[in-house]
Amino acid sequence: MFDEWGFRKSRALSLVKVRGNIQINDGKALVAAACVGGGVLVADRMMVAHELAQGTLVELLPDYRPRPGQPIYAVYPARSGLALKTATVVAFLQERLFA
Repeated sequence: MFDEWGFRKSRALSLVKVRGNIQINDGKALVAAACVGGGVLVADRMMVAHELAQGTLVELLPDYRPRPGQPIYAVYPARSGLALKTATVVAFLQERLFA
């Protein structure tokens, strides 16, 4: 799944098969690797806003946006009962992101 990136321009969707020498499953580590020349990444603008503002990273393909539906995960400890604040945040995210 992570070796195929999808981009859309207007209504057209383009799929690109990618490969590389490293794979990282941590967002901060991925951004850090890109900042030191580790390659190209697809990331939410929120994750790289500081790096873009500082010029550490530059935006490629500004006319294209990542395809909708990229996976987003809420990670929390497994318990029989979910804390109210955790349940509230998860419900908020589901409402805002998937409405």
